[in-house]
Amino acid sequence: MEAAGISANLSLERRRPQGTAPTPSEETVMNTTTTARRFRTLGSCVASCGVAGAILLAASPAQAYVSGYQISGSDGANVHSAASVDAKVVAFLDHGRSIQINCQTSGSTYNGSNIWDKLQSGGYVSDDLVNTPVFDKYTPGIPRCPQPPAPPVKTGRIASGNEGTAGQCTWYAISRFHSFSGLYPYLISPGNSGDARYWATNAALDGWTVSATPRVNSIVVFPPGVSGAESDGHVAWVTAVGGGKITFAEMNGTAGPFEVDTRTVPPASTVRYILAP
Repeated sequence: MEAAGISANLSLERRRPQGTAPTPSEETVMNTTTTARRFRTLGSCVASCGVAGAILLAASPAQAYVSGYQISGSDGANVHSAASVDAKVVAFLDHGRSIQINCQTSGSTYNGSNIWDKLQSGGYVSDDLVNTPVFDKYTPGIPRCPQPPAPPVKTGRIASGNEGTAGQCTWYAISRFHSFSGLYPYLISPGNSGDARYWATNAALDGWTVSATPRVNSIVVFPPGVSGAESDGHVAWVTAVGGGKITFAEMNGTAGPFEVDTRTVPPASTVRYILAP
């Protein structure tokens, strides 16, 4: 086939008077033959170069999206830079605004749901504020977002022992943290009393990783008034995460001082997690 292509070009060149431009039909034949030769050469590279050659032929498809959904939150919805209520707000969408969703992922919990929708226009919105047909579950027909590797968990300032008060939630949470990691986290700050309500702030200041996204093997910090926490807050040890809920073991919770019980609740968006390395 290659020889035939070359002969066709040579035949055209021989029939054309010297110094004259090729006719449109002649140009078509020449360009078609040249293009075919290029593809044959590239095809040979694919055959001999393997995957590297095949990549050259692969077109970059435009990122797909799913339409037909709207913002259902009565007050509209904030668009965040990441799938977290703590992430920067980059836009606001009014109630009823039509959106295009690239994919869904999990993130921090909002109103009992930890599903987030990545928008074609950029940013993330809580799926709780979108009229998808299921709650706290991935919607059939919407792709899952590729999951980036989890960021490394930092080891912060270490205490010499358990600084919690025996029989209280603080002592039990530190004890479980130590059993898992072999470390006693330093969670006291000169600026406050060290009550459970301050632990997320203190932990971050002391170099530990604090997240708004639930994770097993972490200390969950409840602000006052959340999930039964009193005025000084409450802490516990997370043992399971799923279905928009967390399961945790606690001391001095519903069972009282020195007693351990387990509860499962949908976490509020104000709850934070001190991650054990």
